This record gives sequence, C-alpha cells and structure tokens, in this order.
Amino acid sequence: GNTVPINLSYLDTSKPLQQFSVTIGQCVDKDQTTSPNLLVRTSSYGDSVIAGTPFTLSLGLYATDGNENLNDVIVSLTLPENISLGGGSLSNYVGSMAAKSMQNITFSVLPAAGFTGTVADITVNMSGTGVITGKAVTGTTTISVPISQPNRFEVGQLELSSDTIYVGDTGKIG
Repeated sequence: GNTVPINLSYLDTSKPLQQFSVTIGQCVDKDQTTSPNLLVRTSSYGDSVIAGTPFTLSLGLYATDGNENLNDVIVSLTLPENISLGGGSLSNYVGSMAAKSMQNITFSVLPAAGFTGTVADITVNMSGTGVITGKAVTGTTTISVPISQPNRFEVGQLELSSDTIYVGDTGKIG
C-alpha cells in the first residue's frame, strides 16, 4: 500500500511509545499494478492482393487498459509457405507504449508468383514488458489475406491447317 506506519520509541523508557502513519501519494502498490494487453485492433492489405506482387500489410497495434506502460514492445510476423517479405525484417521494434495507446506498423509482404492457395494466414506475434512490474505481455493473432492468382498461359508457335481462313469458316490451329 501507500501508508507507512511509524513506531517512535525513546531511550528514556518513562516516555510512552508514539505510533502514527504517513501516506505517500506517489507510491504505487505493486500488487495492484496491471499491465495492458497487446492486440491488433486494425489491419489492412489494400484492395486486392495478387500473387507475385508485393503489398503493404498495415497493422494498428493497441495496448489495452492498464495502469503501467509497456517497454520493449516488438511485433513480428510468421509467414506461411510461398510468402516472404518484400523488404525489411520479420520483426519491428516499437519501443514504449502507454496503456490505451495505438501504434501503426507496416510490413512489405510478397506472395510468390507460384502461390497455390487462395488465402495466406499471416500470424502476428506481439510482446512487451511492464515498466513497473516487469511482467511479460504477449499476444498473437492471425490475419487472413485473400490472394488471387492471375490467369497465365502461353501461346507457342501456331500451325494452321490452311494458309487462309475466312470469316465464318472453320479452321484448325495446332
């Protein structure tokens, strides 16, 4: 608590023991200190994501209600197969965050041209440490990003069954 009891005694035992207490206003009871939790409040990846084209994954990191700040906040990604970074690092050092505050973070992500799925599940890992308590705070969430694969085909050397095909006629291409 923030109340300090004081017992004052004298060397001269004929004087009575004095008892009083002092309240300290700036003291925070460590047992009542709560760390905020970390969560992804917003996420965005643009209008559409096409395999083989980089996109920006924007995250709104939120520190929930608590009565202490967080230090050493780090956000990192775990990427599925055939998804990589378009540049930068898989982790982003945010630093300090106050309770009820928001921090925007971006990652450049590149789905491989040969991505075969329709959705990439990107895991967002968050961690920090309470300033007063030293308590470790972690959070994890998954962002599902739909990825479209453009139609790709290739036409090689064409061979016609005849030299000329007229409008309305039928011909063969091999």
